[in-house]
Amino acid sequence: MFSFLTKPYPFIGDIKRAIINNFFIGLFVAFFLIFFQPFQINEWQTDYKIIKLAGFGFISFLVPSLINFIILAWLRFWPIDKTWTIFKEVLTIVTILLSITCGNLVYSKLLFNMHLGLFTFINAFGITCLVGVFPVILHVILKHNKLLKINLQQTLEINEQLQLKQQNEIPEAKLKTNSDSTVEPVLNNMEIKLVSENEKDFILLKLAQLIYIESADNYSNVVYLDEKENKKKLLLRSSLKRIESQIHQTTVLRCHRTYIVNLNMVNQVEGNAAGYKLYLNFCEETLPVSRNYIPLIGEKLKHLQ
Repeated sequence: MFSFLTKPYPFIGDIKRAIINNFFIGLFVAFFLIFFQPFQINEWQTDYKIIKLAGFGFISFLVPSLINFIILAWLRFWPIDKTWTIFKEVLTIVTILLSITCGNLVYSKLLFNMHLGLFTFINAFGITCLVGVFPVILHVILKHNKLLKINLQQTLEINEQLQLKQQNEIPEAKLKTNSDSTVEPVLNNMEIKLVSENEKDFILLKLAQLIYIESADNYSNVVYLDEKENKKKLLLRSSLKRIESQIHQTTVLRCHRTYIVNLNMVNQVEGNAAGYKLYLNFCEETLPVSRNYIPLIGEKLKHLQ
């Protein structure tokens, strides 16, 4: 059970998508209360009853949206999306339910001057959980299993293609006829020039030298191979988005909010519910592929030449 809670889970880093999800949650709560009127709501006699009940749905939309804004603001300083798990997702849901409970109590106080106390809070939290927690947690488990199955199947296909590619690669030494020969793989002749914001500092690399680029606040860490195939790092004062605009090679792509990867360096892919994990040549570290980039990265790796 505890090992299941530590499994990776996709983090929704898109505020637009989060707001849409919250809207449907609020809509469900409003319709549930209006049409079924549980917890003796059917005995409540008041003017504009439907509108007042819809207010609980609005709170169920507003509160999680505010929490999503806070989490995404936090994401700028702490990349929590890299280590997001089922436990953290469930914990976030419980926090949202507690917050919704507080919002509903304040709303109830305004509606009919309800006494606010510990027993009232516990009772309200229990009602909130009965309405929302079990469907949401069931959704989390089903979504995890579905994404895990899809990603594992896709990574199996990708790894088969990567193995074929590695088996068919021609060693570079066989492409040189003598010591003076200029015949090299086409990839080695492609160059990438990455320029910092001051337009003075830059790095000029052959495509075959670049491994990946990592965001570091207002800087970017360029990880590459020198002429002796030693792994090096260079820090450029430039955002990852600006660096990305300078790259025009189709095999060098954004794979995560904080990473750009040279797909030619990928030798193996591992899948989980949150996305992919890329294993690279010359690297012990792995790179994550977030859910938004899975379709593009997956297709590119399957057809990598």
